[in-house]
Amino acid sequence: MINRIPFCFGLLFAAFCFATNGNMAGDGTADNPWQVADYEDLKAVGVDSYSMNGHYVLVADIDASASRGEKSETDSTQGFQPIGMAYYGTPQSSFGGVFDGANHTISHLYSMSKEGRSTAMFLGIDSTGVVKNLKMEDCFFSAEGVWAAASVAVGNSGLIENIKFVRDTVIGTSNTGGVVGVNEEGTIQNIDFNGVVRGINDRIYIGGVVGSNSGVNSVIRNVKLHADMVTNYYGRYLGAIAGINEGLIVSAEAKGILEHGVRFLGGVTGSNLGTIDSCISHVSVVSLNENAGGLAGYNSGTIKNSSVEADSVISHFGVAGFVSTNDSTGVIENCFAKTKVMADSSAGFVVYNAGVIKNSHAEGSVAADTSSEGSGYNVSGFVVYNVGSVLNSYSESKVGGLLNVGGFVVYNVGAISNSYSKSDVDGVSIVGGFAGRNSGKIDNCYATGILNKGNPGGGGEFFGGFVATNDSNGIITNSYATGEVRGQVHSGGFAAVNEGKIQNCYATGDVHAYAWFGGFVARNQGRILYSYATGNLGKLETFSRALNAGGFVGVNDGYIENAYATGDVISEYTPGGFVSNNEGIIKNVFATGDVSGRVEPGGFASINDRDIENAFFTGKSFVMEGIEELIVPSCFVSRNSGSVKNAFYNEDDCDFGSDSTVSGVAAADMNKPSLYKDWTDFDKNWVLNDTMPFPLLAFAVGKSIDSIEVETPTKVVKPNLVVIKGTDGLKLYGTRQNLRATITLSRSGLTHIKVYNLKGRLQKIVPLGIMGEGTHHVELNDTVESRGVVVMVLEQNGRALSKSLLR
Repeated sequence: MINRIPFCFGLLFAAFCFATNGNMAGDGTADNPWQVADYEDLKAVGVDSYSMNGHYVLVADIDASASRGEKSETDSTQGFQPIGMAYYGTPQSSFGGVFDGANHTISHLYSMSKEGRSTAMFLGIDSTGVVKNLKMEDCFFSAEGVWAAASVAVGNSGLIENIKFVRDTVIGTSNTGGVVGVNEEGTIQNIDFNGVVRGINDRIYIGGVVGSNSGVNSVIRNVKLHADMVTNYYGRYLGAIAGINEGLIVSAEAKGILEHGVRFLGGVTGSNLGTIDSCISHVSVVSLNENAGGLAGYNSGTIKNSSVEADSVISHFGVAGFVSTNDSTGVIENCFAKTKVMADSSAGFVVYNAGVIKNSHAEGSVAADTSSEGSGYNVSGFVVYNVGSVLNSYSESKVGGLLNVGGFVVYNVGAISNSYSKSDVDGVSIVGGFAGRNSGKIDNCYATGILNKGNPGGGGEFFGGFVATNDSNGIITNSYATGEVRGQVHSGGFAAVNEGKIQNCYATGDVHAYAWFGGFVARNQGRILYSYATGNLGKLETFSRALNAGGFVGVNDGYIENAYATGDVISEYTPGGFVSNNEGIIKNVFATGDVSGRVEPGGFASINDRDIENAFFTGKSFVMEGIEELIVPSCFVSRNSGSVKNAFYNEDDCDFGSDSTVSGVAAADMNKPSLYKDWTDFDKNWVLNDTMPFPLLAFAVGKSIDSIEVETPTKVVKPNLVVIKGTDGLKLYGTRQNLRATITLSRSGLTHIKVYNLKGRLQKIVPLGIMGEGTHHVELNDTVESRGVVVMVLEQNGRALSKSLLR
């Protein structure tokens, strides 16, 4: 007995039969299948005595051109009536036998449905049904204003394999696929599709192979696809392989164009809740809004061993080279994207990550959409917003935007480790070689790209070779930056602004800016430990002067210990070999670079208003040529109103004049141990022997530091998207034809309602988009199309939140 597969094929009406001239040889058994020799035989499959459970085999190529002139006797539809239409709305509407094409071709099969039913060659394929070894060429299927359309079957719960499609066209409203409309617990494998798949009207769940790969046991395997998928208007859940995937897609390769969707577009799937493995997308994606990606628009499942190698992924907002949103249950591993990405809030790999990304990378280029006023923001080489975990990943994309630009990440509040960026980064404000802003944990990472290589004039503020701003909760350890930094105000070889903690890090790039800049950090308001800078500092070519430059830090309002700078500092106003302006605590530090300036220049510091302890300056200091008079120069600190303890400078090479605060020492005497007898914990923090011209910090020569601070690993807090405690997340009101719902949420996220029958079979998915915290009122008219009891489940970001019964 054939079980009815749980698909809604359109409006139900009384069963009827079509006359047929088919007269097939055989008896329908596996040993003696019915022989389909011509178009009349094809129309007879499953009709009258030709069982829907029987075995059929093609014995010749079939030219079905005659189907274009046919018209239904009961409605205005034209062309071929799907196999199973004679039993439409009954258990017999699904095919449970075997249809073997024997490598023959069916060509010019035409079917256009306009009133109340879906269309394909088969209405449905049951769990025992098999369609195989077939070629379909120049076939056309179109269903307007109804549920689904496809080439082979509207719905499949059986096996479809070894099918080749040449220049086929499929057009439908929803659940439309080049091969199958809805694949529920079925298998589709060894497919080669070349044609057009187009969504019209509502345009939801449109896929080059299937519209919906529904159910965890649904499989799509070994697929090659070259399809143009251009919707007439806006579309949702569009994918070159599947519009939405809840099962398994493995070993699929897609080429073509996916265009004009408004949300959830992807080169493989619009939304993945299942598993994608070993897939490749060459599909160019053009979206009109957010959640579009080179491989998937949204992921809350697993994607592994897959890649995007496409020309471009383009939208106005919120797209990425690989996946737009990787939600809290999403895992991406061993994947890469190589494409051109253009949009505001765009990334080379992922826009929003709340899950896990590992062993992945991005190449190509990422640029903001600067076509409209106020745009050009949130651009990164790898991920825009990370609240999850990223490890063992890297970006080699060229990155350009205006505001909030990062070589690897724009904003991190999660954990990133063992990752790097080689991206050159251009931007106007809040620009970082690795991160734009960090409020989480970054460990063992590096950036080698140049900041504003393509924008030598700089502009704006907050430029960091590694991070633009490290917030008060931000922790960065064991990381470095090597690229040159070009900025205007607040520019640092490693960070523009630090309010958190930076430990065991370094910067080697030169820094060119206008004001408030440093070889390591422009402004420090947090803690910096065991770090150094070697880059040189100077003004931008487009400015006539520079001010507030420090070899290590421009302005210090925080705490710095065990640090040094070796770069030269050239600044007309207030330069310092280590710091321009100190209003915090600095201890166990030194600077060796040359310093030149004219207004308040200092060999070690220009201005000190707080505490400097255990510090020295070994470089040269000399007067810069210029029209201004030399104002208050000093070999160590120009203007001091704070405390300087255990400090000295190189008196042999200072042209600024002596310093009343500290003593000068001849360069040849800087290695005498007696100079350091009053320094607290000298042996712990410093190393000095006869071969050294002056002491070096112990961490810099590889000596273990017993007192080095070890941070407890940051616990990544992933969004716990649940219904507000003590309330019903989903309440239903009204009738099936006039159904309303009240939805109450505690947090925002991608939300939808799934409709199940009492056997647990998924009937329909109602996408609600991104819904925020609070109470929402939603119209659900015509959501439930069949009578009887159904279960409606509210889900957000892949997690079931609440369910209600509708009787």
